[in-house]
Amino acid sequence: MVLDNLRVPLITDGRFKILSFRSKDPVFKTDPGVIPSGEVCKKAGITVVHTGFQHNDMRDDGAEEAKALIARTLDNFLDDDSPPKPVETKTPPLMTDAGPIAPVQN
Repeated sequence: MVLDNLRVPLITDGRFKILSFRSKDPVFKTDPGVIPSGEVCKKAGITVVHTGFQHNDMRDDGAEEAKALIARTLDNFLDDDSPPKPVETKTPPLMTDAGPIAPVQN
């Protein structure tokens, strides 16, 4: 679970189910690429919740309404026992080439 992360992109490899709460704040803006597109979120098992609250409402001393929404949504998310959705990956190249060989030193 993440609360309105602004700088660090979410992991999209599908190994973890992710719940991301987003604010609607005129001051705190998310960097480009931090939140994947809807299609990527669906494939990777990422749930994005647009709360409508400001960034600073999503903390311990924030608005009670925001904390209640976050707690209720998190409880529902944690109660969901479904496994992460599989993500299509490319097959890595075969490791049949010898590759570079270091010179022998005498």
